[in-house]
Amino acid sequence: LPSAFSRASRDEGLQWLETHPPNMCAQSTELRRKAAKVLWDEVLAAAADALNAAAAGYHRATEKLRRIETVEDALLLSTHRVIVGTTAGAMKMLPSLRKAGVRIIMVEEVGEVPEAHVVACITKHVQQLILIGDDRQLEPKLTDLRMERKGLGCSLMARVAALGVPHATLTVQRRMHPSISNFVKNYYRRVENVGIEDHPSTLNRK
Repeated sequence: LPSAFSRASRDEGLQWLETHPPNMCAQSTELRRKAAKVLWDEVLAAAADALNAAAAGYHRATEKLRRIETVEDALLLSTHRVIVGTTAGAMKMLPSLRKAGVRIIMVEEVGEVPEAHVVACITKHVQQLILIGDDRQLEPKLTDLRMERKGLGCSLMARVAALGVPHATLTVQRRMHPSISNFVKNYYRRVENVGIEDHPSTLNRK
């Protein structure tokens, strides 16, 4: 082996080894180590290239599968007049909802839903957004206090109500027995200046 081999680059050393197969046993320990390193680096480089190619193929296949599933889900959703789900589920299926052309969104208990969750579900096809809930009761639950400090702990209903957007308050309750609803009615009458009435169907409940 030439003395310059120990200072050669990986490609130069590999090219020399391919064109001048040496008798490795007759070489010095230093040059044998250099030759082994050159060959081992070549093996690692070939393995890395194969791994990168396999990863790129996997990503292309998963992206193609995701597009196919998006189209299939959109076709299925478009056959139904009513689609029920959570805001988290809607965000996961947002591409399918876009393709399905959902025009009306109704959100129940929206006072407890973070504003961003509702806004993220609004696509360009949405013509009407119906918010149902109570912005004066439970607030959205956030696991990251940084979001709370940045003002993201507000619900969309509380936001639009604070901006003076017209909204309706239900004044007839149908859930509780009058003996229980009295606590709620007293609160709304004293704090919110809203009179709550019991529906006749609640009078005979046990």
